Amino acid sequence: MTTASYLDHPYESIQVSSEDQIVHVNLNRPEKYNALSMDMLGEFKSVLAGLEEDDNSRVLILSGSGKSFCAGLDLSGPLAEGGNLSNSDQIRTQRKLSQTLVSMHRIRQPIIAVAQGAACGIGLGLLCAADIRYGSPSLKANAAFLKIGFTGCDMGVSYFLPKIVGLTAANEMMLTGRFYKADKLLARGFLADIVPETELLETALETAKDMLKATPFGLRMTKEGIRHNLNANSLEAAIALEDRQQILSGYSADQERAIMAFLSKSEADFQDN
Repeated sequence: MTTASYLDHPYESIQVSSEDQIVHVNLNRPEKYNALSMDMLGEFKSVLAGLEEDDNSRVLILSGSGKSFCAGLDLSGPLAEGGNLSNSDQIRTQRKLSQTLVSMHRIRQPIIAVAQGAACGIGLGLLCAADIRYGSPSLKANAAFLKIGFTGCDMGVSYFLPKIVGLTAANEMMLTGRFYKADKLLARGFLADIVPETELLETALETAKDMLKATPFGLRMTKEGIRHNLNANSLEAAIALEDRQQILSGYSADQERAIMAFLSKSEADFQDN
């Protein structure tokens, strides 16, 4: 099933565009440093749900407007009244927030995140759930949850971060709430590269276009394979999944098109979405 209705929705807190099978979501509350409100969360979740059903969109780019990528939760709105919520409402709110990261992890499209300024709390979580991250020199990230009376383990950070930067560096971030600046994030392997802020989107687009040179099935299966093999019980289990995916890839007509394009040094016209 293919649908693009989510692309035409009149969003208020985010900007959504699509070109050449690349969807771009831009968090757009610069006056609030893109602090995540429940309205923004709902809009972003609508895009993720649309991508689940969209056979034509193959890559997602995530960015934030203004000085910061995402300064965390918007504590000036209804979320500031959390103490007045019933226990069941608090649970529902927490699940709405955390399931967004699960959706990012599960969608078929690879996610490229570009970030500048602050990436705090759930902003850090959004970056962690992306598949590739680029940052400007101004980027600084922290597990801000610890600083406002919660635990440092939230929004998938305790799952993703140790896998990305290693256990010791992740422990330092989550147990202290310290900021990591761009140079340290790069050194720890969190960022693929540091680029000038004016070149962030261009860098993401170049990477996305390289992804589009793969067959649609091959690109999806690569993200899926990485996701599953993050927790593989053994080398044998990881290879068994790889073998399955390679065999399935051979059933796609695009695989033959990819080989012919490679041999003839031409662009392939993939048709098997």
